[in-house]
Amino acid sequence: MKKYLGIIIIVILLVLPTVFAVKNYFDERNAPPTDKSVIAITVVDSNGKTYKFDKNDTTGEFLKLLTYFLQTNESATAISALPETVTDTTPFKVILHTAVKDDSYKYYLSSNAALCYMLHPDGSVYKLTEDTVKDFLRMKYTESLYSGAVRPVLKYAEEYEVAPFESCWEYRTNNSEFVTADTSSVVTSAVQNFNAMGSFSLEFDIVPDRCHVTITNTAGEKLYDTELSELGTISVEECTDVKVEVTASWLEDSSRDYKGENKYSFNTTLNAPAAFFSVKTELKQGDFVALTAKNVTDTSKITFKCEPEIKTTPVFYSDGETSVYSHALFAVPLDTAPGDYVLTLSYGNVTQVLPLKVVARGTNQDDVKTITVSNEVQSSTCSDAAIKEYSDLVKSLTSNPSSTRLFDGSFYCYKPSGANVPKTPFSYSYGYSKPLIVNGVDSTKETSTRVCYMAGEGTKVPAMNNGKVVYVGNLARTGNIVVVDHGIGLMTWYYGLSEVSVSVGSEVKKGDSIGVVGQTGLMEKNMYGVNIAMTVGDTFVSYYPLCTAEEDDGDGGILMHGVLEAPMADPAV
Repeated sequence: MKKYLGIIIIVILLVLPTVFAVKNYFDERNAPPTDKSVIAITVVDSNGKTYKFDKNDTTGEFLKLLTYFLQTNESATAISALPETVTDTTPFKVILHTAVKDDSYKYYLSSNAALCYMLHPDGSVYKLTEDTVKDFLRMKYTESLYSGAVRPVLKYAEEYEVAPFESCWEYRTNNSEFVTADTSSVVTSAVQNFNAMGSFSLEFDIVPDRCHVTITNTAGEKLYDTELSELGTISVEECTDVKVEVTASWLEDSSRDYKGENKYSFNTTLNAPAAFFSVKTELKQGDFVALTAKNVTDTSKITFKCEPEIKTTPVFYSDGETSVYSHALFAVPLDTAPGDYVLTLSYGNVTQVLPLKVVARGTNQDDVKTITVSNEVQSSTCSDAAIKEYSDLVKSLTSNPSSTRLFDGSFYCYKPSGANVPKTPFSYSYGYSKPLIVNGVDSTKETSTRVCYMAGEGTKVPAMNNGKVVYVGNLARTGNIVVVDHGIGLMTWYYGLSEVSVSVGSEVKKGDSIGVVGQTGLMEKNMYGVNIAMTVGDTFVSYYPLCTAEEDDGDGGILMHGVLEAPMADPAV
């Protein structure tokens, strides 16, 4: 018996702590929060700004806020419902955290202390006493109730919001006293860098009484050191990197409910006016031209429009960090209607208009080129699957060109274009824009986007200009193919090869061998040769004007304003 009694006592002693713990848990769950049970407090103002303190806070704010809200709740008077005037307003939310629960109270506050209310977690409504509310309205946590607490915003170049690195802002409360606002969320210690398109401008949404501006270049020279009102228009001949420092003050005035001082610092570039150029004002269908932008620091922000519409869009690429120029190649598709066009380019506050005349290519469209191939070659190269395979490759490669201009000067001339020019081992078969018929079947009629050259067996095929090999392979349509990226959207395509002597990633110079002529792909029967095409973006273009040997006096090469010595068209404003 004694044995069993001992066991019972041991069980009771083991269970009792759990019983007491469970009882204490439920007691605390049902009890209102007290200064002993609350371990943290969260305050969320009507703008969503959050403040949180726990019992380990060393600033005294936790104890001050806890005491205040416990006393405020205790002194409040129960009422039947919230007044309709406050139900649509955003309340403050105060959460009292204990070890076992979070009690969330909603406080409907206004700068009028006599009209403030509280919604209890249990759904009951209370009117707060005016005296207790007045104390809270003088705290920094209620700044969302005062219009004077809204800090000024500085905009640079009408585009960028500049954060102060130092800020002291005070606003007037309902008892006419000034309270220092919490500026921790608006100041920054980070270095601010802005790349502005337009002219230099500084604008405050709340105009300061005093504002001093210092602009210093990278050499430490002060370019400007004056009041904002005296700064005037800033003009530079070339883009200049500078540091801008601003000190703005809002003085105390009986007509205002705010005062303060902010200090700002940021880096930017003073931009010389942008300018756009084109070296040609007339193009044949299927040709292209280089457009040049000067003093543009962010090419992605250049806008382009062509009227009437030509369905290609030039993409500008910087000519290097030390250059003031950026370039784009603008292609005129072969099916573009002849006529007068207007190109409009804009950057920041600069807009320019460049005229362009498109003229007919002049090819005798009745003079078709008939290609004779074996039935097997026709079947494999002209099928829908072969054409799609080739089109997919074009889309894939042209969507990601090199942003660096790799080509330079004139392009390799496969066929002499002028008097006294040394002969090449290649002879012309048919060219760009020539109507083609394969084996006399009208359904296969197409317009050639390539140029076919014949050459003796074993002849090496030279790269047309400097570039990087981005594709080597074999397609049903093209046979053995090499694609060279020359940069800024320009690529050359070599197909029909019997052998390839380069690999993807190889860098080639003009004249370097990329392979050997062959009979692969859609190549005429019983001949060795190479098919060569050129793309600007995803548009196939004519390269005839570019193929001028160095010995010739022609204007071979892609002419660019600021790069090659050539007659330049002045920008039309």
